[in-house]
Amino acid sequence: MWNSLKFIFILFLSWFISGYCNQHESKRGSNTISLPNSDTIYTISPAQPAFSQAVQITDSFSKKKFVSITVANIINPDLVPITFELYWQSEGKNELLGSVAPFPANNPGSFLIATAGKLRTDGRLELRLGLPPEFKNKNKLEVKIRKLKIE
Repeated sequence: MWNSLKFIFILFLSWFISGYCNQHESKRGSNTISLPNSDTIYTISPAQPAFSQAVQITDSFSKKKFVSITVANIINPDLVPITFELYWQSEGKNELLGSVAPFPANNPGSFLIATAGKLRTDGRLELRLGLPPEFKNKNKLEVKIRKLKIE
């Protein structure tokens, strides 16, 4: 009797764990994103490799030293190496603040880039998608990025 109860318990536990793992695996492979209506999402791709966002400088910016880049989703089945280059445009200047790269190349996440004290007057942040020279436009590549935040 004890052996049959143990067998049933192990069978039930295996079934439960298998269903739990499959449920999370199917969510992980999905290309759709559900976001609250208040979130701004920018899409960059080889066809549209950059976006910019206006920034108005206030007194509170003197304590903020980083720009936060939150990558919500990356569709990159060929794992083409990509970078994100952040530029500050103000007073006729276009300055590179820094660049970051997801690893592996389809792994979304958050990145910080230092402002290096360059955000002193109103301007624009521009985020550009960097691609290797051997990139072919036939590769499927699309990145969803949340609104840039200054921290």
